[in-house]
Amino acid sequence: MTDDLTTRSTTPPTVSVIGLGAMGSALAAAFVDAGFVTTVWNRTAGRADALVVRGARAADDLTAAFAASDLVVVCVVNQDAARAVLDAAPASDGRIVANLTNGTPQEAASFAAAARDRGHTTLNGGIMAVPELIGGPQASVLYSGSREAYESTRDVLAVLGRPVHVSEDDGAAALYDLSLLAGMYGMLGGFFHAAALVRSAGHGVESFTEDLLVPWLSAMLGTLPGSARSIDRGDYSQTGSPLAMQVANDSIGEASIAQGVSAELYAPLHDLMQRRVDDGHGSEDMAGVVELLHPLGRTAGATSRPATSVSVLGMGPMGRALAGALLAAGHEVTVWNRTPGRAEELVRDGAREAISVAEAVTASDLTIVSVIDDAAAREILEAAGSALAAATVVNLTADTPHRARAMADWVSESEVAYLDGAVMTPTTTIGRPAALVLVSGPRDVYARVADVLAALAGTVTWLGEDPGRASAYDLALLDLFWTTVSGYAHALALARAEGVAPSDLAPYASGIVAIMDAVVPEMAAELEAGSYPGDEASVASAAATMAHVVEVSREHRIDGSVIEAAATLAAKVVADGHGDEGIARLAVALEPGRG
Repeated sequence: MTDDLTTRSTTPPTVSVIGLGAMGSALAAAFVDAGFVTTVWNRTAGRADALVVRGARAADDLTAAFAASDLVVVCVVNQDAARAVLDAAPASDGRIVANLTNGTPQEAASFAAAARDRGHTTLNGGIMAVPELIGGPQASVLYSGSREAYESTRDVLAVLGRPVHVSEDDGAAALYDLSLLAGMYGMLGGFFHAAALVRSAGHGVESFTEDLLVPWLSAMLGTLPGSARSIDRGDYSQTGSPLAMQVANDSIGEASIAQGVSAELYAPLHDLMQRRVDDGHGSEDMAGVVELLHPLGRTAGATSRPATSVSVLGMGPMGRALAGALLAAGHEVTVWNRTPGRAEELVRDGAREAISVAEAVTASDLTIVSVIDDAAAREILEAAGSALAAATVVNLTADTPHRARAMADWVSESEVAYLDGAVMTPTTTIGRPAALVLVSGPRDVYARVADVLAALAGTVTWLGEDPGRASAYDLALLDLFWTTVSGYAHALALARAEGVAPSDLAPYASGIVAIMDAVVPEMAAELEAGSYPGDEASVASAAATMAHVVEVSREHRIDGSVIEAAATLAAKVVADGHGDEGIARLAVALEPGRG
């Protein structure tokens, strides 16, 4: 029942909302106002009256409410109440149940498991808005759980607020919800302390906040992504403000005492900073304090998760990194490499080295392949012989979509459960939150190995049944990366030719790259819509600036093949009469038979 609800013969989509408190009523009202057939139910029946007047249908009981719709949204007082609803509701053959009840990640995961036991497909959510904002542009709702269920209901859920699917992990939306709230409460705690200090001196808090604090905090928000990168990498060496310098004089604490202001909101953070200095990290960035809250490598629930045996074929840098992450997560790891000796450190850490591919494949529940290309991967797997039959293989070898599909066809002859994938981040990120792995292939195979793959990366995304899809994403993103690097290399050469030091250009180059955060989704949306407004950046204006870069490159005899190719494309689009359109039009011009 997880096909797209908006494309069924039942028009419009049907939605049931269980729970009509302030938030549940707001959700139901948004569905009604969007024209969806909306059924509502609440333990206290009178709460449905206003919604019925608005156009909703009131169900007599839970059974009727669940049976009425393809999508059931549960929003009740707490997760205990949500479980009570689930226990009392009828089972189904795949009805989508979206639990938008506030709670912990563990409660959300428990609800999802119980729902699946009853035949439901589940999503868990975290609502990042107050009831008054539901249905408006400022509302957003985080979802986790079945990606397929999310995609099939996204257009329906979008009427509540901007939908964001954060992970297939059932508890992830609740975790993100609580993490965002933790950030908010931390900010408010700092504000309350600042307000108390200002008021203690007889000054107005409102003018201080509007004129000074809000601009200051807005500027400081720009430092958070850098701190986040340090936390993901576990590397706090880069800093312009060493921790030891920040705690050398506790001026905030001393001033608070002198002003008669309690430091109980501020003191715990200062104590953590001092502990970090005392532990020998005074020269590092303040972000390292997170290691006192949650040491890198500690994974929630890791001690209770059963170990899975995994074999890794290929001991290049990436293969070794993958095997190391699996060991760190507590899995039984067998390794193999064509040239022996590359796995010595892994063996010391607890891995077992197989002497043949067949031995490696038969040793484990799952085999991961990471070699130079699919030709090498096939040659290695062929060497497994009959041991390959009925094995489960995840091929994280980079190659083309065509070869990925060919590999999938070939292994299917041996009844291999197969996924193709791509590792999108460097070896240094493997096993850490910053790592990204994309996979594609049969959904049921992904479901069986998802927990194991989670040890490799903070984000593992299944892209669909087509085994070549992960490779398609990989190549498209590599295309973006390498053309960007080539462009930056050309920019550095051009700047040096004009007497500009690379280090002087670098901060401004980072700013240019940051602009892409807005350009990327805008171009994608324009390309899908087939509309290319050029009000802000037309192809003609882009062609003119590219021509200037080409001209200066030739003056300095710098190889300008990359920028010249881009300029030639832009000039062609202008010549074809599309100069007034936006730069997304360039993508159309690259497609065969288009212009």
